[in-house]
Amino acid sequence: MQERGKQIFWGAFLGVIILFISAMGGAVSAAPGASLEEIQARGVLRGGVPDFRLYPFAFSENGVLLGFDVDLVQAVADAMKVKLELVPLPWGEVALAWDPSYTWDRYDLVAATISVTPERDEVCDFSVPYFASGQAVSVLPDSGILSLEQLRGKKIATSGGTTSEQVARNFFGDASIVVLDNIPECYEALLKKEVAGTVTDLATILLEPKVRSGEIQVLSKTLSREWYAVALPPDEPELRDLVNKVVESTRDSLYEKWLAF
Repeated sequence: MQERGKQIFWGAFLGVIILFISAMGGAVSAAPGASLEEIQARGVLRGGVPDFRLYPFAFSENGVLLGFDVDLVQAVADAMKVKLELVPLPWGEVALAWDPSYTWDRYDLVAATISVTPERDEVCDFSVPYFASGQAVSVLPDSGILSLEQLRGKKIATSGGTTSEQVARNFFGDASIVVLDNIPECYEALLKKEVAGTVTDLATILLEPKVRSGEIQVLSKTLSREWYAVALPPDEPELRDLVNKVVESTRDSLYEKWLAF
């Protein structure tokens, strides 16, 4: 990534971090997770990552989990000087992080292209952001659809329980939305022409091989602006501070490795 581009990206990034701090009042009413001291005493960090393809943030190659989020969790384990146990999760288990009844028994933290929202932040804690994204719409190149307005009244696929679903319902209305389990299923439904479009995270759309090969086309207008962060148990400031330091020290190199194109 060019130095000028980095300066612009992180300049905007820091401004949004300030808004996060002022707008979100901290996590409440959730079960406690393991502290930094407890994880270090255990000698193992249980790091949650997606069990479905979210290239280049998480994907499997020859049976090995790879990607930006996987490397980020590994860097956290290295900073703790403990081993990493990757915990592959469907989205429904990722979303346990902001369920007040979750006891944090499946994982100690989770990195899975999670968008920070005020509602989620009331239940769990978050690291500083590590990537700027948003929601965007994709269609088939031969569909003749060139604008968002042309999709009104048509079927739109999105991943359930995500900010993608919230944004899609707000923009297109409940009747148009087809809820699927994850982003790959959305693209598959689009390619089979079961839906006219998809609403998914911009980052995963732009770096999806089917988009880059021309099989899927992204409309130019985005529907929202969002930020990815690591989800953490509430009321564990030492753990959060360590994760923040790792994010701040590694995000440039991870961006260069996985997202520069």
